Amino acid sequence: MFPKELQDGYANSTIESFFSHVRERFEESVNASYHEEKRLTPAGVKRMFANLIADELRQSKKWPPLDEITPKRIAKLRSGCARTIGELRKRIFEKLSMSQYTSGRIIDFAVEVLTRQRLTQSGLGAGVVIAGFGETEHFPQLISFEVLGIADDFPLYFINSPASIKHSHEAVVVPLAQHEMVWTFMEGIDPDLQKHIGKSTGELFRQTASIILDTLKTDYPKSSPRFGKRVQRAVDKLLPDLYNEWRTFRRRQYTDPVMNTAASLPKDELAAMAEALVDLTRFKRRTS
Repeated sequence: MFPKELQDGYANSTIESFFSHVRERFEESVNASYHEEKRLTPAGVKRMFANLIADELRQSKKWPPLDEITPKRIAKLRSGCARTIGELRKRIFEKLSMSQYTSGRIIDFAVEVLTRQRLTQSGLGAGVVIAGFGETEHFPQLISFEVLGIADDFPLYFINSPASIKHSHEAVVVPLAQHEMVWTFMEGIDPDLQKHIGKSTGELFRQTASIILDTLKTDYPKSSPRFGKRVQRAVDKLLPDLYNEWRTFRRRQYTDPVMNTAASLPKDELAAMAEALVDLTRFKRRTS
């Protein structure tokens, strides 16, 4: 259905974007070492690059696999894309010295990228949404797919968690594609800001605990190890409790009222609500 040239072009552009990302990270690390006046030897540079590839491979493996990815298909994809991966490795990393083991890890990294949901970071995919009633369903359901491309005659995609209406679940608002403004409307806070607040709050707790422990080390040197463990346990417990309290407040103050209202809206007003959220997203994109 899809010409081989088109499939090869997709694999080439996708792998190239991730290899370029790795090269940028490597150049940043080298420049940082120069600024810190660290002496870089050829062996050190080689080790730095190997560690970077290992880190990227670990990050890729944290992502869920795409749907219908089996060991047999992974092996077939590796074989089919081997030439493309080899050419890109030579072109992007040029004459960078690396061991045969690291060279193999680069191939592993490219295959992991093509078979896991990290592929969404390439920005080349498209969404497909199917909503409505089936032949035996009394309530509507929604299923959305992320179609990311095709390589070696195999479609690269995954199915998002389906959403459905039930007696106990009378309404649902599902953001698709550009979802930031929908989450802001539903949760009362931008998701990126929410993550930043959570991260910075955790860092604040830990730095405060560290300052207290440093003072205890000076005033009570014999007791400081015992206090350190107790403070760490307290911080580890307080942070999740605080985050849960934030989630409960957001749900009670923002999400539940919207869901309760949406459950009772007629179809034409539901369409108007969806259109308003799309317009809000469009306006945000235009002004930011």
